[in-house]
Amino acid sequence: MKPTEYDLKIIKIVKALRESNRLGQKNIADELKIDQSTYSRIEKGESAFTYGQLKIVAKLFKTHHLRIIVLAEEDEM
Repeated sequence: MKPTEYDLKIIKIVKALRESNRLGQKNIADELKIDQSTYSRIEKGESAFTYGQLKIVAKLFKTHHLRIIVLAEEDEM
């Protein structure tokens, strides 16, 4: 299933966090226990994060997954 506009906003936020923390896609993929190519498809908007994956990624960035969701919702306004 193709990601929704909301999914794409979450992906954009996670990508920005990844880049600002100077982490490669492989670093995130390893934490999620997926291939780097699978993670790359998420960042390209071909797939979306699952709720569980979002929680893992948020923990990696020392934030709460709900904070990422709130940022995506604020972008709606």
